[in-house]
Amino acid sequence: MEEIKELGERLKVLRIEKSESLEDVAKITGINKSLLSKYERGQVDPGLKALRKLVKYFNVSLDWLFGFSEDRAPISINDPLKGLTDEKKVEAISFIQYLKNKE
Repeated sequence: MEEIKELGERLKVLRIEKSESLEDVAKITGINKSLLSKYERGQVDPGLKALRKLVKYFNVSLDWLFGFSEDRAPISINDPLKGLTDEKKVEAISFIQYLKNKE
């Protein structure tokens, strides 16, 4: 239950930092205003659909929202290895390890 309270507190902080009301956030995210209020008070655990909308709207990471990280920045979904063959991915990772060990 503590986790839900922390999540709620962080949601409230985000909303206040944006100087927005529950109604404002409800209109933009499509999440019911009374439900948002319950999230903020730690009375209801938001489901995945709601969490997805909230992290996208507030532009924060799910890790930060859950209290696992103090870094608010969302994880970039740009994979630098995307589009490479498995063989090239192994080569790229090996080169990165080489550079790390070179220090």
